[in-house]
Amino acid sequence: MIIGYVSDAHIGYATDIWSPGPAPLPEKLTPPLAALVAGVKKAGITPVKFAGGHGSVGDYAPLAALEGK
Repeated sequence: MIIGYVSDAHIGYATDIWSPGPAPLPEKLTPPLAALVAGVKKAGITPVKFAGGHGSVGDYAPLAALEGK
């Protein structure tokens, strides 16, 4: 998995793991979404928004908040 990150804008990017925006988040993290959250932590980045490879953008905080549920 590759996570793109524009530090000045605090925007992360991943494709085919999460398409933020159109569909609601699951009640708990799926394995791919858990890997994305873990990758963000491991990289030490602080995204505010995440862009998906299919054209949508969404807030990252609600996804990260699912960790541990």
